[in-house]
Amino acid sequence: MDLALLLSAAACLTAGLWMFFRGDVPRGLALTGAALVLAGLTVFLFFGCLAAAKGTLALARNIVRGLKALFLRKENTK
Repeated sequence: MDLALLLSAAACLTAGLWMFFRGDVPRGLALTGAALVLAGLTVFLFFGCLAAAKGTLALARNIVRGLKALFLRKENTK
């Protein structure tokens, strides 16, 4: 989803500049503004995805440790 927002921001910026060069200033401004909004959402979503990925890795690590503990038990030697 983050990549889709980034590509959409690039497409809106390109279309906005194209509209400026064609002389359609209101549409160019609207598309350029949309590109800025999408770029900002991309940044926020990136940090959210990064935190979610770290949490998922920590959860997976804990699950693997729990499963490992079920199969490998220490023997009591006296």
